[in-house]
Parts: sequence; structure tokens; C-alpha cells
Amino acid sequence: MAILYSDKVIIGRTSVGFVFNFATNKIEGASSEEVVSQVAMSPEFAKVFLAHLYSEIAKFEAACGEIKMPVASIIELKSIAKPPIGFK
Repeated sequence: MAILYSDKVIIGRTSVGFVFNFATNKIEGASSEEVVSQVAMSPEFAKVFLAHLYSEIAKFEAACGEIKMPVASIIELKSIAKPPIGFK
């Protein structure tokens, strides 16, 4: 199995789950991207995936320090962010 690099994910949803299009920018700073992998998940597994990702990011930051997010990403997330989705 090949390891693919992605620096962008485009998330869509259907009536039965979520679709993750993992992409990479073709040119530095360009808005065009190339989808390198597509993964579909059930809603339940997407939530399990999110919980595991939270856990792994926390472990990474504990070992390596806080991950700094690009300002543009923070602004974008704040404009669409909602309260937590059922995690306690």
C-alpha cells in the first residue's frame, strides 16, 4: 500500500454518510488541487474516526508541542464552527 500526502481535505455528506476527498495543492499558493484519495464513511465510523484523531493529536502535542494552525484556517473554521457534536 502506498502512502499518499494530503494538505487539504474536502468533506461532503450524503444521506448515508460522509465522503472525504483528500487532496494536495498542485502549485504552492494556488487554489487548484488534485484529489489523491477518496474515502467514504458511515456517520458512526466518521465520529469514531474524529474521536481517534482528537486523541492522536493530543498525544502528538504532548510529545512535540502545540500544533500551530494557519491563521486562514482558524478564520475559516470560526465562520462555520458549531458547538461540540456530542463528545463528553
